[in-house]
Amino acid sequence: IKMCYEEIFKKQRNFSALQEKLLNRFQDDQELYLNCLGDIFEILYKAFPGDAGCFGLYLLNVYKLSPGEAIWVPAGEIHAYVSGDCVEVLSCGDNVLFCGLVHPEDVSHFPPELTDPEILAEIVNFTPNLDAKVSG
Repeated sequence: IKMCYEEIFKKQRNFSALQEKLLNRFQDDQELYLNCLGDIFEILYKAFPGDAGCFGLYLLNVYKLSPGEAIWVPAGEIHAYVSGDCVEVLSCGDNVLFCGLVHPEDVSHFPPELTDPEILAEIVNFTPNLDAKVSG
């Protein structure tokens, strides 16, 4: 997973053309769309075109939660929520880093180290968390 992360986030490249190709493949192949999270990729692409974080989707465990369900994400794990309402509870501290899915006008307000993929790669735990979903 870390090697994939590095290829996606550490290499400065234009992802728009790759994203458009994938969207075109999804449009041509409904089975691929359904089996490869095409619905989520499309939402991310429309909100963040050209952002490498759209491909980060394929490095994460994807959970579709119902009301009242939750997941537990330990410190040091990349996570995101795509739609719906979310309450994120975390301890005090300025320990939030961003690896994608942030609008350029928002990034301009962050210190550069908060969006540095090199720093993130050293901090993140890339071991899959298979027990993230918790029940009430």
